Amino acid sequence: MQIPTIDTPRLRLRPLTVADTQAVHAYTGDAQVMTYVPPHQMTWEQTQTFVAAQHGADAQALAITLGTGSLIGHIICHPWVDRKSTRLNSS
Repeated sequence: MQIPTIDTPRLRLRPLTVADTQAVHAYTGDAQVMTYVPPHQMTWEQTQTFVAAQHGADAQALAITLGTGSLIGHIICHPWVDRKSTRLNSS
C-alpha cells in the first residue's frame, strides 16, 4: 500500500523510516506501554524487523509526529473494502 503523508494542525502522519527505529523502540520496548497492544513488548530485534517491514508495497504503519518532529507513536493502516480506502488503528 502506498503510505501517504498527512498533515494536521498538531500532527504529521508519515511513513516510518529506519531512522525511526530508536524512537519506536522507546515505546515498543516498554512493557507497561505495550500491555494492551499486540504483540506486546518488543525486543530491539523485533522492533528493527517491524520498522524494516514498513517500506514498499507491504507497508502498513504511519509514524505519528508532533509539530516538533518528535515521534510519539504509529498507526496501522488496513486496506478497506475496495483497497482504495483505509481503516486506521492506533498504537
